[in-house]
Amino acid sequence: MERCTRRGLRFWALNSALLLCAPATISGQAAQAYSGAVSGHVYCSDTNTPCRFATVNLQSAPPERAGMAPSEVSPSHSYGAEADLNGAYRIPGVAPGLYFIVARYAGYVSGYDLAELHSKGELSLTSPALSKYLRRITVADDQTTVADLTLQRGATIEGTVRYDDSAPGIGIPIRLFRKNDSGKLVLYNHGSDGSPYSMIALALGTDARGHYYKAGLPPGSYVVEVKLPDVSIVPTTIVGRQSLKVTPKAGGALCVFSGDKYRLEDATPVDVAQGQDVPGVDISIPTVGLHSINGTAAMLGTGESVTEGEVYLLDPSDKTELRRGEIQADGSFQFNFVASGNYLVRVDAAVRGKSSQAQSKLPPLEVPLDVESDIPSLTLNLPNARAKNQ
Repeated sequence: MERCTRRGLRFWALNSALLLCAPATISGQAAQAYSGAVSGHVYCSDTNTPCRFATVNLQSAPPERAGMAPSEVSPSHSYGAEADLNGAYRIPGVAPGLYFIVARYAGYVSGYDLAELHSKGELSLTSPALSKYLRRITVADDQTTVADLTLQRGATIEGTVRYDDSAPGIGIPIRLFRKNDSGKLVLYNHGSDGSPYSMIALALGTDARGHYYKAGLPPGSYVVEVKLPDVSIVPTTIVGRQSLKVTPKAGGALCVFSGDKYRLEDATPVDVAQGQDVPGVDISIPTVGLHSINGTAAMLGTGESVTEGEVYLLDPSDKTELRRGEIQADGSFQFNFVASGNYLVRVDAAVRGKSSQAQSKLPPLEVPLDVESDIPSLTLNLPNARAKNQ
């Protein structure tokens, strides 16, 4: 599982740029007129008040029949609406058929959140978890189906991120890991924290005071992760049409988990009950005592630089990925802000001939590494696959 890599934040940055620069798109149904409708109210279970401006979605559902293959399901219709000030909603022009219905409201746990939480893989219309946690309704021609929905308030985890000199950690992405049904910590994405970004799994940052707030959480055991930025997002204009320059930073980025730990397995878990508010989950990011690693990957016997690939810092106990860096065209690689400790370095690399575009993949290399200070020159010699083939 990827934990603290550049790929996640790069995805966040690129998508954020697209969201800022691209116009909104609106999906709609075919221009066929249907006479069915769905209406009702959405309520908050803890206050018995309306879920004002909650969203409600319908999507075609398969019949409740065991053993149905995905190919038998045709998700041909989907609809959405927003509740009003009284929590009332109405969806007209619905085609007849069987539908899943789900409501979403900031700070409350939706049926989809629970289905995703207890699924054993990517959800589909035939997933057992979807059928268990989402309500089905039937819509008929010339009739209105009434479906009132009640949402349970989720738990909250909040805190402040600061550097060790007391300055607030501003704009630091926050992610949550949650223990699944097997007791394993896995990345937790949910759509109930009130942000449209959460629907596409984007990690939002801390505010101007370093504060973060994660709401709408089902009961469970969580770990909070903060990560130093490893992508640079810089506006390129002062006035006029705005544009952003997105540049990955070399060397990966330090992750710190709740309890001020540098490895997920060592983190202090945060246990929350139904609807519980847990404040004060603060995290400190170090500015001193961290190290840099600069190295080169080369082929054993020839000294020829490796031209492309990736270098990983792994936990030596279970080979969990902690950091990832790219090998540059000259064979160099770099890690910044590395905490002291024992690591396993893994290299997955390839070389490309000077007069050919053919790529030769090299056998992977794993070597132990003890980091207690800066390492200015680390040479990793990979087995020469070419020599073996000659």
